[in-house]
Amino acid sequence: MTRGLFLSLDGIDGTGKSTQCRLLADWLRGRGHEVVTCADPGGTAVGAALREIVLHHRGEMAPACEAFLFMASRAQLVAEVIDPALASGRVVVCDRFLLANVVSDVLLVAYVALLVHQRNAAAERDMKVRFLPQTARLDPALLRAEPALLRRSAN
Repeated sequence: MTRGLFLSLDGIDGTGKSTQCRLLADWLRGRGHEVVTCADPGGTAVGAALREIVLHHRGEMAPACEAFLFMASRAQLVAEVIDPALASGRVVVCDRFLLANVVSDVLLVAYVALLVHQRNAAAERDMKVRFLPQTARLDPALLRAEPALLRRSAN
C-alpha cells in the first residue's frame, strides 16, 4: 500500500480556509481519492478539550502554556487521525497545522522586540543619552538568534 498525502491550508482567520478545505476534499473525492479532513487545533476529543481551555483562559495563561497546549492538541491529532490515515494511503486535508502557530509565534517575538526597542528609545530620550542612532533598525537576525532573550526582556 502506498503512503498517503498530507495537505494543510494555513492562513489568517476569516480568509476562507475551512471553505477551501471542504472544496478541495470534495474535488479529491470526485477524482477517486479517499479523503480524511481535520482541523488544528482540535480535530479530536482531546484536542477539542485543549482548545476550549485555551479559548476560555486567553490572557490568563503564560504564552508558553498556550503554545504547549496547542502542541499537545496537534500531537493527539497526528497520533489519532493523521498518521493512521496516511498509513492507509488516504489523503489528509487539514484546516491549519503547524505553520499557523509558527507564524503567530514569530509575530509575537517581533512585537515584543519592537516594544523593547521602543521602551529603550523612550528611556534614552528621558536620559538624554543616545546608544543607537535614530535611524537604527531592529536587526532581524536578532529575532532568530535570541527569541528567548527577547521574551524574557519583555517581562
